[in-house]
Amino acid sequence: MVGFGRRLGSALGTHVVRSSIHFAVGKMLHEELKYQPSGKQGFGARLKYALVSTVITRKTTTRQRTVAVGEISGIVGGGFISRLWHPASYHTVASGFAATGVGFGAEAGMNVLHEFWPEIRHPHRRADNLTTPNKPERIGDKAEAGKSISPAIGPGPAEPVDDCTGQGC
Repeated sequence: MVGFGRRLGSALGTHVVRSSIHFAVGKMLHEELKYQPSGKQGFGARLKYALVSTVITRKTTTRQRTVAVGEISGIVGGGFISRLWHPASYHTVASGFAATGVGFGAEAGMNVLHEFWPEIRHPHRRADNLTTPNKPERIGDKAEAGKSISPAIGPGPAEPVDDCTGQGC
């Protein structure tokens, strides 16, 4: 259990260093700090956007695309600074680059997850919205979207039902 605590503490320390550098540099350079979904259609275009967004972001002031200096410096800084509390055999430049590569891979994977998570969580929602934006509420209904269906009188506006039949209602 001691090894787990050390690894957890190391991961937490790496995250704190990386996030601190990312947010400080990103704010100073007016960069978007969070991943913004693409809004594009098609798997390839969305995947490309998610992967490129690891190193490209938008300025908060002009909305123009720019190199994500905050993200890059946070990943590189976290990868190298985290080597300081590892054993001496990990105090190498190669180990720092390896940790940096893992950091870039993890960030790219999280971007892809953020991009596709709505479809993973609700597999049919996006496909339904793209093909028939004004579809009826239930399958088989022929009413327009937005109108309710009353089983007795067919399509039309719903009427309130008075269930109060006793005295004192």
